[in-house]
Amino acid sequence: MPTLDDTPTLDRLAAVSLQDSLLISEKGGNGSTLVRRIPAALTNLGFTHAWVVNYDNGTIAADEDTTADVHLHTRIATEKISNMWIICTEAFVKADGSAFTTYKVDVGDNTDAQRDNFIDDFDAKVVNSIAQNTGGSIGGSAAVALAGDIDLRVTANGANLDDTAAGASAAGQVVVLATIYDLPDFKDIVPAT
Repeated sequence: MPTLDDTPTLDRLAAVSLQDSLLISEKGGNGSTLVRRIPAALTNLGFTHAWVVNYDNGTIAADEDTTADVHLHTRIATEKISNMWIICTEAFVKADGSAFTTYKVDVGDNTDAQRDNFIDDFDAKVVNSIAQNTGGSIGGSAAVALAGDIDLRVTANGANLDDTAAGASAAGQVVVLATIYDLPDFKDIVPAT
């Protein structure tokens, strides 16, 4: 089993998969080890946060109408957000195999009534579709302050989210990636010159 000292002798990869793992030392961690494994997708694409939301998420599956809000991130007052992507990795379909009329996903902070100020009107019926910063609050080169907690809002037409008789979701997954950072974390990030 190689150690960190053996790093110069290890084989090099010609390419990195988004599923590959990288190791980090979690500065604010606790427990028996501070070493954590993260997917290469986060660092290689410049993200700090990732969430996977499946069709059977407890909030979505229990909702009695066509709209549900899933809490993703609790805001810290000094945080900024500079980028957000959403990817449909599995299309949302009904239990009977038929399509929803629409299956829209929005992502935004909870001060925005529609929860769509980061991602707006993403179609989660199309596998491998992707959207970036479509909500209007993120764009250009400047990061924006988080005004509230981040929620993902699902809106389905064609069946209530919990209505198995009408064929509510039997499959579906979206992945949300974001670059969120807390400004005080930059203090003493490297040795002073």
